[in-house]
Amino acid sequence: MHSSEVPATGAENVMPKMRVLIAARGDRRTALAKALGVHEAHPMFEVGAADTREMLFRSLRTGNWHAVVVAWTFDGAPAEEILAAASELTVCAQTFVLDDPSRAEPLDQLAHRIATGGVRTSAVPKVGPLSTCESLDELLGGGGRRPRSGLLSCVMLSPTGNDTDWHGVLGAGGVACRWRGENVLVLRRAAGPGEAVVWAEALLDRQAGTSAGVTWFRAEELQEAKINQAEQALSIAGSRGVGLATWTSVVAAHHARRLASAIDQPEARRLRLLADLPLGSEQRRHLTTHSEEVAATALDLARLLRLGPEACEQVRLAGLLHDLGKIAIPDDLLAKPGALSPIERRVLNRHAAEGAWLCEALGIDTEVARVVRHHHTRFDALELAPDAARIVAVADALVTMTSIRPYSAARSFEHALAELRRCRGSVFDPRVVVAAHILGASSMRAAA
Repeated sequence: MHSSEVPATGAENVMPKMRVLIAARGDRRTALAKALGVHEAHPMFEVGAADTREMLFRSLRTGNWHAVVVAWTFDGAPAEEILAAASELTVCAQTFVLDDPSRAEPLDQLAHRIATGGVRTSAVPKVGPLSTCESLDELLGGGGRRPRSGLLSCVMLSPTGNDTDWHGVLGAGGVACRWRGENVLVLRRAAGPGEAVVWAEALLDRQAGTSAGVTWFRAEELQEAKINQAEQALSIAGSRGVGLATWTSVVAAHHARRLASAIDQPEARRLRLLADLPLGSEQRRHLTTHSEEVAATALDLARLLRLGPEACEQVRLAGLLHDLGKIAIPDDLLAKPGALSPIERRVLNRHAAEGAWLCEALGIDTEVARVVRHHHTRFDALELAPDAARIVAVADALVTMTSIRPYSAARSFEHALAELRRCRGSVFDPRVVVAAHILGASSMRAAA
C-alpha cells in the first residue's frame, strides 16, 4: 500500500468491491451472480464472466481477482483439471467449484463461502512510496473486513532503497507497507507453505542485498503475533547472513538449544527434536528412514575407504543428520510430484546450511556440522568439502536413487551406480564412487 492510497478513518474509508470471476454456463453464472449481489454479509461485488477455458485464462492474466469460481464441468473438462492448469494464475485468489456433486451445496451457501473467503483490501497503486503502518487495522484498510479463510503468508523484508512495484508484485491478493517505519511487511494469500516460501525467495531477486523472514498461517489466526514471527525470522536471516529464514527455523533453533543443555547424547537430542516438532509425512521420511539408510551406507563406504574408528563414527553421525535442515523446508515442496523450478530448487538447497545451523544449536561437534553443510558441495567446486561430506554425498545419492520418491520410482542399484559413474570427477569424488561399486557388488552377491 502506498501513502497516496492510505484509507481515511471514519466515513471516508470505503472498501473496494470484491472481484469475482465466474467460469460457468450462462444460467448458473447469472444465478450465482444474483446470489452474490443480494448477500447481506457482502453486498459489494464486481463479477466477471468466462465462457471458455481460453477466455478464463486470458481474464486471469489481465485482471486481479479475489475469487475464481469454476463450474464442476467447464468447457468439456472437470473443474479440478481447469484449476490445476491455472494454479500459477490463481495463487492470489480463493478458488471455488460450482455445482460440486460431492458437496451438494446450494447457491446461497456457495455465495456465503465466497463472501467470507475472499480478501478485499485497498487497491495498491502502481507508483509512489509505501505507506507506514503501525497496526493491522491500518494495513488492512481501517475498518475493513479481515480475511476469514484460506492460507496467508507474512513476509518481512529488511529495509532497502529499491522501491519495488508492489502493485505488480501483489496484484489484488495482498498488501504491503513500511511496518512501523522500518522493515517492509507483505501480507498475501498463499496456495500452500511451499508457495509462500518460494514466492518470498523470488522476491529477493527483486530486492538485491535484502533479507526476508517468512511465516504462514490460517487466515482466522491473523494477529500481530504472526507479524512478530516474521520479524523474528528476519532477525535469524540477518544474523546468519543469508537471504531467507522461516518461522519454522526460529522454532527449531529454539528447541535445539534447549535440548543441547538438557540431553547428553547427540542422537537422543536428534530424536527428541524430531518428536517435539510438527513434521509433515515427507519431512519425517527424509529425517528418519532416509537419513538412517544414508548413515548406514555412509558408514559402509567409510570402512571400505579404510577410515579410522573416529572418522567412521563422524561419517555415520553426519549421515544421520545430513537432512536435518529439511525441518525448515515446507512439506508440500518436498512432496511435489513434478520437477522443481529453479527457485524451488534454490529453496530446497537451503537445507544443507539450515542443517548445519541446527546441528550447532543442538551442540553437535562442529566438524560434523561442517560435513552437513557441505554434503551437497560438488567435487569440482572451488570450495573444498571435507572428505566425510564427499562420502555422505555419494551415500545420499545412492539411497535416494534406489528409493521411491514423490517425483520418481525407485531405480535399480545398477542404474544408480551408472549415474554415479557418469558424475564422478564432477559431482562426486571418484574414490568414493569406486567404493560404492565395491559395496554394490558385495550387496548384489549377498542378494543372489
